[in-house]
Amino acid sequence: DEPAEPRPDGSPVAAGSCAFMLEFGSRNPVADMALLRGGSRLVACSWDGYLRFVDLEARKCIGMVQAASSSLRALCCSGTLSGVEPSTAQVYVGTESCQILGLFLSQDGTFEKRCSWKAHSAQVTALRLFKSWLVSASDDRAIRIWIASTGVLLDEFRGHVGAVLSLDISLADKMVWSSSRDWTVRSWDLREVEFRVREREFMSKMDQESYAEEVAQRLAAKALKKKKGKQKKAAAGPGRGGRRR
Repeated sequence: DEPAEPRPDGSPVAAGSCAFMLEFGSRNPVADMALLRGGSRLVACSWDGYLRFVDLEARKCIGMVQAASSSLRALCCSGTLSGVEPSTAQVYVGTESCQILGLFLSQDGTFEKRCSWKAHSAQVTALRLFKSWLVSASDDRAIRIWIASTGVLLDEFRGHVGAVLSLDISLADKMVWSSSRDWTVRSWDLREVEFRVREREFMSKMDQESYAEEVAQRLAAKALKKKKGKQKKAAAGPGRGGRRR
C-alpha cells in the first residue's frame, strides 16, 4: 500500500485500517445500507436485487432475499429512527424499475414482503422515514410523500431540474433536505404537507357527513311519500261496483 500523503505542514498522516469487510460479489455495487438499533445489525441492498441482513458481531450474513428482479438503489429501515428492535423492523427499498417495496424483517434474518407500488417514473434514488410517512426521491426530479404502510400518495415536492440524488430529514423543524444533479441543495417544509393532509381529511369528513345527511333526507322523503300514498288510497275506499276483487 502507498503511504498516506503528508499534511500541508509536512507532518505525517496515520493511515486508518479497515476493521471488517463483507464482499457482495464481483460487479455488484452495494447501493445503500442502514444500521439497526444498537449498531449490531445491518441491512444492505445491492444491484443484484438482493437484501442482506448482516450480524456485525458475528461478522456474517444471516439472511438474504431477492426483493426484486431489478437493481435495488435505495433503502431505509424503521429501526434506525423509531428504536424498533430488529425482530419487528420494517425495511423499505427503492428499485431501478421505479418501485418501492416494504418488507418485515425478523430477528433470525427472515424477510417477509408486505407491500409494493410504482412510486416514480424513473429509478428511486433515496428513501427516508418520517413518522408514519415514507419520503422518496427519484431520477424523475420529484420528491414524494407516502403512507408507508399502504403506499398511498399524500403529496409531492417539485422544483429540482435534475435527478434528485439524496435526502435527509431534520426532525426538529420538519424539513426535508435534498441534493440534485442540478447543482443545488434544497429544503422542503413537511409542515405544509401536514396542513394539506389535515385539510383534505377534514373536507373528506365533511363530504361524507353531507352525503349521509342527503341520503337520510331522501329516504325520509321517500317514506313520507309512500305513507301519504297509503293514506290517500285508504281514504278513497273501495271503487264503484262494491268490494274490489
